[in-house]
Amino acid sequence: MLTHGLIDKDSRTILAMSAGVDSQVLGHIFKHLYHWGYLQHEPRSLHINHHTRNENEHDKDLQCVQTLYPDCFIEHISSTQKSEHVFRVERAQIYHKYSKKYNALIVTAHHLDDAFEWSMMQSFKSSSLRSTLGIPIKNKFLIRPLMCLGKKQILNYAQRNKIKSHPDSTSTNLQIERNNFRENILPNIKSRYPRYLEHFVRRSKQLHSQLKSSHKFRFSDFGDYHIHYLETISTEDVTESIQKLSTNPRGMLAREVEKLMKAIKNQKSGPMNFSGGVRAFIFNTFILITNLERLHISNQIEQKKMNFYQFDHFLRGRKGLGFSEQFIFVEDVKFASQVNHPILSVRPSCKKLVESLHFRNKWQKEHKYLNKQLEFSIFQ
Repeated sequence: MLTHGLIDKDSRTILAMSAGVDSQVLGHIFKHLYHWGYLQHEPRSLHINHHTRNENEHDKDLQCVQTLYPDCFIEHISSTQKSEHVFRVERAQIYHKYSKKYNALIVTAHHLDDAFEWSMMQSFKSSSLRSTLGIPIKNKFLIRPLMCLGKKQILNYAQRNKIKSHPDSTSTNLQIERNNFRENILPNIKSRYPRYLEHFVRRSKQLHSQLKSSHKFRFSDFGDYHIHYLETISTEDVTESIQKLSTNPRGMLAREVEKLMKAIKNQKSGPMNFSGGVRAFIFNTFILITNLERLHISNQIEQKKMNFYQFDHFLRGRKGLGFSEQFIFVEDVKFASQVNHPILSVRPSCKKLVESLHFRNKWQKEHKYLNKQLEFSIFQ
């Protein structure tokens, strides 16, 4: 927790607890963290009744939780739709409410086995790399400190410390996707590949590092802008970029970001405007988010004139993902203005900033211009 900055001494924490062994171990650990002086504020607990079992079972759960934390918050999910998705959404809303009300971190008992199961199930349903990473150890106000432990380690800890728990009877319901995976798929993986969890952790670290380095770029030489690649884009990261680039970071973004994500899905080109002077430009493989007032491009070193064939050869020789490899200034010819929303420079210029590959494709279609020499600005 200290290594990853999940908590500090002043953190207020609310533990999302059930009567299961994972939650009980989490509660036991945080009791000790408080008594040992790692936390200044005594942890609180939150129990959510999903109303999927009879009240007698729920009473046993609550009694188990209150053995560790007598002053326990209790919430209810009373939706008539009893689905895993609905439960996740309603739990998230409850967590957000308590985090905001008590200025606290919400702590859940997810562990490595949970992350592996989630990753595997997502890999069967999605082609997104980010969704197969597993469960993050931190997501804004929500932290998962047991993500350094496997289920076997948690059971050993519970046994050594004589921690009592009350199993959830719905864990045998194979209509629930997670239970079905644990019963019918996971045992075969464990028996055939005993080191599967170790390799999952190492692979996830490598993938996370790659996504983190390629997902978002910021080049101070050109001013402030972020690039998000569509393969790994997320609402949270886009929101964060807009907030950082905006001159009005307190603006309401949820609905605007939702519109942007829909535009990406529907292959719109934009641009889309946000509060505080931020614009988002959508391209084939990435989106560019910038504040045009803060986008200063000053390290132009030379100008070149090229026809289409020379330009095509020039692009093929460029490597890397720097700003200059993706965009170029071009004189204001007729079809340059039609290249997927040219980005207008704030400096006085008759040239437009356009994405190189889009410009190349547009130029290729304009046959009468193929041999015409056009003027470009080349960057360092």
